[in-house]
Amino acid sequence: MSRLPVIDLDAVSSEDDILPVLKAILVNYDTFLLKNYANTLDTGSLGEIDLEQGFDANFTGTVQIEEHTYLEQYIATTDTSLQFDRACTDQGLNKISAKLLKLAIFFGQLALNAMDGTNDIDLEKHYSTKLTRYYSAQAGNMTLFDGESIEYLSPKNYTTHVSTGILTIFPQACGIRYKPITTSNDDNVWTVVDEPDCLLFHTGTYLQTISHGLHSTSPIQIDINRHNILHLTVYPEMGLQVGAEETIASLLLKQQIVELPSVGGTYYQDELSRLNLKKKIKFYGKLFATVETIVSLNYISKPRDMAMEVDKILVQCTNLMQNKITEDDFLKMLSIWPGVYNVEVNFNGELTVRLPFSNNLLKLTNNSRKLQYVQLIEAWYEKQLQRRHGAPAEDLDPVKFQKRHYHRDGLVKANKTTTRRTYISNSKDKFIFQEKRDDSQVNLLNRIKAKERTAMEELQLRESQYDKFLKVKMQKIMSILQTLVENEPYTMTYLNSLVVDSLRDGNNPISEEESEQCLLKIQQWLGEDTMRLITVKNGLKVLKWRGLNGVTL
Repeated sequence: MSRLPVIDLDAVSSEDDILPVLKAILVNYDTFLLKNYANTLDTGSLGEIDLEQGFDANFTGTVQIEEHTYLEQYIATTDTSLQFDRACTDQGLNKISAKLLKLAIFFGQLALNAMDGTNDIDLEKHYSTKLTRYYSAQAGNMTLFDGESIEYLSPKNYTTHVSTGILTIFPQACGIRYKPITTSNDDNVWTVVDEPDCLLFHTGTYLQTISHGLHSTSPIQIDINRHNILHLTVYPEMGLQVGAEETIASLLLKQQIVELPSVGGTYYQDELSRLNLKKKIKFYGKLFATVETIVSLNYISKPRDMAMEVDKILVQCTNLMQNKITEDDFLKMLSIWPGVYNVEVNFNGELTVRLPFSNNLLKLTNNSRKLQYVQLIEAWYEKQLQRRHGAPAEDLDPVKFQKRHYHRDGLVKANKTTTRRTYISNSKDKFIFQEKRDDSQVNLLNRIKAKERTAMEELQLRESQYDKFLKVKMQKIMSILQTLVENEPYTMTYLNSLVVDSLRDGNNPISEEESEQCLLKIQQWLGEDTMRLITVKNGLKVLKWRGLNGVTL
């Protein structure tokens, strides 16, 4: 069972018993499971989606989001001032939606009452919903030559989802990744949940807003390549005011623009630009706080006042933020506050950074500087939004520094014209052809052969080293295969995805191409009697094995 909290309906004697359990869960968690729900919610039997209905500015209908992946979505509300005309016509999907709606209203009402003692929202009468379904044209069943049927799983492709509602319900807790309670929202750390017999509930930002600090929520990731994965989110009525400037409808619109930028760019280009710029502003604020910490700690660890190279700062920022940080990002960050650091160029032509003050106590992490940077970048953002002429800037402009070049004698200076008169003279020896030696042709041939031998030796060495590299990987992959059920067919794409995910957090990650090479080598080494390789339609490879326990390479 997953490490998520579980509400077991078989252990609940009455509905009143659920409220204290749910409240205790929501104080610490934003995701929980529901076990032993009596009604079946099988999404595998759903048919293909209607590709002809299109997708409108209300973010309802069907739209292609990747090469083989489509999104089908419907929004409804009891608010008569704002209506969504498109309705779902799929009977199977409507049946599942109706069951999810009953659960969403029941648990959503409990969640509101648990987190807000003064709640006056009656979800039975006033609510909104968003039903979202991902459909992968590649996923599904496939029949092998021997008549056996297998489920073809596409490589995992997770998309991040931030709900602005009260609760989101998934009919099956599969193909989903959540953040452990010990991690920050900014950390790129996720935990996979695979509980097909349970429903999964995840809270939204509205519940966090009305909880007065009792509850916090985080993003969730959904594998959009998984066949027929769907979820339903329940909200208050669309017109409900949230804070001074927002409504449920405006928060949902912004969330949809961010998560579906191809649609948002078509209907809401200006709003998409503002949201993207706001996201970058937040990134530069986080980057400055990280750089400030790194530079301050550098002064503590160094015996003397030494400048720190920007390249080293970028490496540490990448590790801490778990996102690739470039020099261009760093220079854009500086443009908001150019004098925040003393930036110089050393004798290697590399940018270095010093703090602008000499007091050692001030060289420690200074929260006032971080706050001042946030104020400066927020002021710049507001100024961009208030521009009367032209669109707001798409990004910050990087600060420009001239990287100088040095050699042993000092700084390389620009070429200067000389006024000293000189005469041009060429020796006649340069124009006299030397007599070719008789063995010049032989020497040329020998040199060519020597180069060929050297190239061949280097190639053999690289191939030998690569084979050793694959052999190490093969041993780890064999351990993974031994944990799977034998005599079951597995597609190569599924195995590659499993291997890459399993080895991603280790010291030696592997690519899908390397994984496939290793699997094919393992199959050749074991032979057809132990591991069969079957190629089906569209060139898809399927592996099936037996007797791997105890086998070592």
